[in-house]
Amino acid sequence: MKNMKTTILATIFIFSIIDIFAQNDTIVKRNGDKIAVTIKTSDPNSVSFVYPNEDVVNTENKNSIDIIIYKSGRVEKCSQKIKLEIINDEDDWEKVIITNSESDIAGLTKISEVSGNSSWGGAAKSLSDKNARKDMKRQAAKLKCPIILMTTYSSDYWGTKINGVAYK
Repeated sequence: MKNMKTTILATIFIFSIIDIFAQNDTIVKRNGDKIAVTIKTSDPNSVSFVYPNEDVVNTENKNSIDIIIYKSGRVEKCSQKIKLEIINDEDDWEKVIITNSESDIAGLTKISEVSGNSSWGGAAKSLSDKNARKDMKRQAAKLKCPIILMTTYSSDYWGTKINGVAYK
């Protein structure tokens, strides 16, 4: 009897989740998050929406959105920019992207400043650059940030120093 109640409750829960997404538009963010909403307005740069059972209108930059799935079934591809990977921990550091373009991070959330250093210089300049970038990517991956906006870069005989800001 107890097992049957659990099954019934689980079934009701699943159908309520399906029902929520079926009656709403869905925003799929670049980080993979899916949000059930009702779209109010959409222009080339942003989308305004409300969450279910709320009246407050929210606005999101389309650069942070991968696609919008309207309840009619129409799909709008929003971000033509680079695809951001989901970063779970420091082991995903190779998935982190370093960019120089502010348009790549528009609409994303600034999390923390990161930096990379390597004392290899001279003839090993390319190794120095590679190690500094790896160091910076590892810091961002610890923060679960898939992208870094590079703010400064210096490389000389004594090594390489890179500064940036990690975003989600």
